[in-house]
Amino acid sequence: MLQNFKAKLTLFGLLLVASFSLAAQDALNCPNWVPKTFKAVYSEKAGLLGNGGGSWWDPDYKTPITCEQVGTVGTVLQEVNKLVDGKLGVPKTPYLNLIDEDGNAYLAGNIINVPMKIIFDGYGKHPIYTHAVWAHEYGHAIFGHNMKYALKDWAEMDRNMKSYIEFMMKYTLRATRLQKYAYELDQLKKAHSDDLERINYLAKQIDQIQEQINAMEKESEKFNDLNFHDDLNTFSGGYNELFADTVAVMHAGGKGDIIADSLFRTGLWEDKNYKSMIKNRDFTNRENRIERWKVVTEEHDNFAPTRYHLYKYYIDNPIYRRYKGYVVYKLFISIKLEFEKYLPALNKIDMEDPDTIVYLNKSLMKRIDEEFAKDKKYFSQK
Repeated sequence: MLQNFKAKLTLFGLLLVASFSLAAQDALNCPNWVPKTFKAVYSEKAGLLGNGGGSWWDPDYKTPITCEQVGTVGTVLQEVNKLVDGKLGVPKTPYLNLIDEDGNAYLAGNIINVPMKIIFDGYGKHPIYTHAVWAHEYGHAIFGHNMKYALKDWAEMDRNMKSYIEFMMKYTLRATRLQKYAYELDQLKKAHSDDLERINYLAKQIDQIQEQINAMEKESEKFNDLNFHDDLNTFSGGYNELFADTVAVMHAGGKGDIIADSLFRTGLWEDKNYKSMIKNRDFTNRENRIERWKVVTEEHDNFAPTRYHLYKYYIDNPIYRRYKGYVVYKLFISIKLEFEKYLPALNKIDMEDPDTIVYLNKSLMKRIDEEFAKDKKYFSQK
């Protein structure tokens, strides 16, 4: 029963962490930005992911996030909204989960989880470089928002995912309380406390919450019957990353190496695997030409040739420099059409196969060229 339920956590990666983080704390009160930009704003508690030892939930620590910092993130997201305005839809008031510094940023459902400063293994850069990371994560939100209106299967996947997230928010709220009360009870027992009233209260609360959790685990069986479109989720990963990187690049004024630059000289650069990823996400890297590229099947990397193609012929093309939102729009349309083309055979497409990745890059680059060619006459008159 619970095995299939927990398998869904693997499917959505960091969804549990995001839900746990939001359920564990109160929203910040930033009236100038909530609900103008965000539905709600949270600051993540450190220790949530653990550090290899001790309790992975710290009941006392709170990250010092200010409304001024929230405003900085909100400004970047509003700039992205302006960039795509009138061409693509944008999510209405997403949740923001903000931490002072971290080595991770991700989107889970409609929860944007980002740090003020990106840092890996003790190495970090000026917070200004995190702006590209924020734009990238918001790019994922824009991609999903528009795709649910473009594809019926995506809409079903999105609807089921949101139902699942809502359930997980309730589940993790109870799990957080259980962890907190169990931690306190354990400390009282270790200290040989004579506060029997508090001990009995905690024990009663733990039993009640455990009953609620057991009931919810049984209720979770309903998610086994929902279609989360695993094939589409797997197939779309690389396209989603390409789109989000492009949003970040266009937000930075067409700076093709902005994502690579944001990660360069952090601790990631010391890892040969990540070093390759950084190069593959550099739109300006000539080594990513399809005829020279060393194939990588990881979803952040697997459309490196398309990144270079998009930069060389369109992003860095003087004709399109003033039309940054247009480039993002044309990329989305191209991806949508590719999805429609391959959707009937997704179960036969192996995203771990190097030949498949090369083929999909060539197919997408051809599609992009076709889409831009439709307006060639218009731009030639500019």
